Amino acid sequence: MLALAFVLAWLLGGVLGAELLARLWPGESLREHGSGNPGASNALRVRGKWFALLVLCWDMAKAALMLLLAPWLLPQLGVDVADGHLLLLGLALVAGHIWPPLHRFKGGKGVATAFAVLLMLLPSVAPWLLLLWLLVFLLSGYSGLASAIAVLVLPVWAIATGDAETGKPVMAFCMMMTALVLGAHRPNLQRLLRGEENRYSLPWLN
Repeated sequence: MLALAFVLAWLLGGVLGAELLARLWPGESLREHGSGNPGASNALRVRGKWFALLVLCWDMAKAALMLLLAPWLLPQLGVDVADGHLLLLGLALVAGHIWPPLHRFKGGKGVATAFAVLLMLLPSVAPWLLLLWLLVFLLSGYSGLASAIAVLVLPVWAIATGDAETGKPVMAFCMMMTALVLGAHRPNLQRLLRGEENRYSLPWLN
């Protein structure tokens, strides 16, 4: 059943690296400090680079693990291994990270998990989005702004490169991925407009 596979991906996506590692590595709560977001960006701000790196690795690894196992898992559930089904699992992973059932549906922004999904399913565009993210971040110091701009390019790429027929599932996937990640960043963008968004103190921006 595809629905069961979707739920499993959603549940795995909801295992947040920040929450998992906080149990093994006690310290300041990401929920109570910085932006309050349990993601790698806020982990870097609150707990430092090594904790943030581990959070980033887990939030990416869970997506890669699910998609690597999908060719074995889907047939066990009586579901064909098709590109469209893998795209749905990718969306479920990101949705699970944003709305984790184990944490009262209050999760992270989904950027690391989304990037891992894109790296697995759309490897031709993922590195370019990462490069764009880095460029915007280094020029602005705002992680949320960089993520929003990078993900907005995703459906543009899909429309520009997709075939009229076979590209429709990818176009739909890219638009839904953009909606998920951009929606999760709405508070960041609102704070940015009010001049209240947390900005990284990069030397060349001071």
